Order: sequence, then structure tokens, then C-alpha cells
Amino acid sequence: MILLTRFLPPLKLFGVAAILVAATSVNVLSQTPAAPEPSELDPIIKLVREKKSQEALNALKQKVKEDKNNAEAWYYLGVVYLQIADFKKAADAFRDAIKLKPTPDARAHSGYAYALLRRGKLIDALQEGRKSLSIDPKNIDALYTLGVINLRSGNKEEALKNAEALIALEPDLAEAYLIKSQAFVSINGDAIMRPLNEQKSDRIGRYKSAAEAIEQYLKLTKAPAEAQLWKDQLESLKFYIADKTGTPDQIFSSRDVTSKARLISKPEPVYTGTARRELVTGTVILRCVFAADGTVKHILVLQSLPYGLTDASIAAAKRIKFIPATLDGRHVSMFMQLEYNFNLY
Repeated sequence: MILLTRFLPPLKLFGVAAILVAATSVNVLSQTPAAPEPSELDPIIKLVREKKSQEALNALKQKVKEDKNNAEAWYYLGVVYLQIADFKKAADAFRDAIKLKPTPDARAHSGYAYALLRRGKLIDALQEGRKSLSIDPKNIDALYTLGVINLRSGNKEEALKNAEALIALEPDLAEAYLIKSQAFVSINGDAIMRPLNEQKSDRIGRYKSAAEAIEQYLKLTKAPAEAQLWKDQLESLKFYIADKTGTPDQIFSSRDVTSKARLISKPEPVYTGTARRELVTGTVILRCVFAADGTVKHILVLQSLPYGLTDASIAAAKRIKFIPATLDGRHVSMFMQLEYNFNLY
């Protein structure tokens, strides 16, 4: 089986130099079986694999013009449109391939799901991803796409299942570990303040699992320039795992302090041009420490958005000015949750 993701450009999943999920880069569309016998499309497919996108595009457009019922040509046309980041045309091509295929094709459904995901159509993408898995439960593209969708939609338990399935099928897929780490960080909807039904040992266990997943990602990633966010996330997780009770580094919840941290200024993050162009909307959620020394520290990403929006939110959080919380007349550090909403009007 040939992994077609290897032929496509990097995806800024979470938009930092980052998944997911929060943010990272990954190559997509991995499942394309080799032709069982020589095909008239073989020379064009070779162009696709060599990422000679414009040549492949011209050839495929001519092919579907000559034969509008050629499902394979429409499929590869969708792949090429993904290569050049024209996700609307990619979605249209995959949709036509699905209509023309005499039998259900997991590849076409997973390609369609991914194109829809990149257009922000999460509900439709979820349906197509599920269709792909119903045809081929081991379809890596569908599992990856569903993992991203579930993270973006807040379905952390499902995202974790997707990540585990991906790792079982392809243990060296670095980005699967980012999906896994993000699912563990906020699997109960709250990464720092313990939910009422969760024991402290369970929370620490989640953090340790998330940290282990990030460590594995850092070992496997082929994009070291994009790893800094995850190194920071790892350090924050290690901080939260450590028991600081009774130490100068103890962090208090808002209900445990005499007076809460008071904001003086909260700069807004920059809405990146790429995110606007891709019509990305949603909310970045961060957990952090408003420290006794007046700085924002130990920022943990609970929910991310692509194309630099997570990076922009972290940068904005670090610029916040505030008066620290107090306890019995002294400044103390306090947990805070920050939300940055990105909407297009």
C-alpha cells in the first residue's frame, strides 16, 4: 500500500508552528493503493507522486474533459487540488469520484472528508470520515481526519480512540501522538482544576500520559522548527504533575484566594491572514498561571485552532498585565483559564 500523505504538502493542523489538533504540521492523505495492473493513468499518477502538481493538474483536467466518467481521474484530480491547497475544488473532485465509483471507495471518502475539514465543514467531514472507516476500518487518512475533527469539536474521548487506532496502525506517525496528548490534556473538559468526579491521582495520570505522548512526538517529528510549542507544553505538564502544595511555587484556585487576580490589560491576538483566507473560526482555550510576580506562566493549550491562531493567542496571553491574587495579604499565584474567540463578520 502506498501512503499518499507522503506526496502532499505539510498541513498546519493546529496552527502554531503547530495539531492539532493545537498545532503541528503533518502530511495528509495517506491511503492510495498501487494500481494492480498497468493503467493509462500511471504516468499522471507518477507526476502526482513526484509533486509535479501543475503538470499533473493539466493532464488530469484534460483526462476528465475527455472522459467525464473516469472515477480514478477525478480522484487524483482531488489529490492534486489538495497539493495546491484548493480545497473547494478538491472537495468537488472527490465528490464526483464517489458518485462515479461502481463500488464504495474508502480513499475517495477520506479525501473528501479531509477537503471538507480544511474548509471548516466539520459536520460533513465527520460523516465522510465515518463512511470511509465503514468501508476500511484501517484507513489512516480517515482516522487522522476524524481525530482532528473530534478534537476541534470537543469530543476528546473519540479523538483518543482515533489516536490509539492510528498509533496501532502506524507507530511512527508523529502527529498521532499530538492528537493523543491533546485528548488526554482536556479529556474531562478541565486540565487544571480537578472535576468533581475525578480523583487527583486520575488527573495526574492523564497529565503523565499526555506528557509521554508529547515526548514520543518530539522523538518522531521531522519538523523540528515546529516543535517549540510542544516542548513548552511538555514543561507545563511536568510543572502541573509535580506536587507544589506547601511550597513557594504552590498555585491556588480562585476559590482559595482572598482576592483574585485583576486584569489591567488583555491584548487581543492577531487574526492571521491565512486563517481569514481559510475562513477559520472558533475558540482557543488556554490554561495558565497568573503568577505572584505579575507574569503569565505555564501556558497549556486545551483547545487550538490552525494557521497561527494558537500561536497568536499564546503570544497575547504572555502580554497580559494584571495585579496578582492575594492570600492573607501576600501575593500568590493563581490558575486562570483564557479564551480567545475568532469570528469572521
